[in-house]
Amino acid sequence: MRHRRVESLIMLAVLLAVNFFTLLWLQGRPISTAWASALSQATGATIPATFNYQGFLRNPDGTLMTGTHKIVVRLYADPADGNPLHDETFANVPVREGLFNIVLGDAVPFAADLFLNHAPLYLGVTLDDGQELIPRQRIHAVPWALTASSLAPNASANGLTNNGTTALNNGLTVGGETTLGGGLTVNQ
Repeated sequence: MRHRRVESLIMLAVLLAVNFFTLLWLQGRPISTAWASALSQATGATIPATFNYQGFLRNPDGTLMTGTHKIVVRLYADPADGNPLHDETFANVPVREGLFNIVLGDAVPFAADLFLNHAPLYLGVTLDDGQELIPRQRIHAVPWALTASSLAPNASANGLTNNGTTALNNGLTVGGETTLGGGLTVNQ
């Protein structure tokens, strides 16, 4: 018993030390910015242009499905009508006790403006060449993505583009004094 207490105390001390040094490293920077920056610098990572979708499938009698199934997923701008804006087929999806998991955007990349110009979006699922299941599911932002429309304090935006035009590229600094390198065009 005494040996486990000593191990627990050592583990607690190590955990506290790691947290202390992590906080020192993060000092003065927003946590989300610091972690995202550290991850992208350490791995050279970019934001993947895919997203995960998981669901449950039931037979008409209510029992959970099991087996391999063809699943077609389409994205729409309307919850019930309209033409699909994105279409992706998954030929052999394992379904176990009703649960399936797919990654959209891997096989068929999303159009560059799909998520910018079409909100909200609705996901329709078709199983084994049958009719599309109803209702379509509305796609929601993940919590961290809700902050994507604004920059965190002290964030940089190099090569930021809007409609194919570079808006910032180490050329504009606002905060105390303004420095402008290159041209600045403001419409509306």
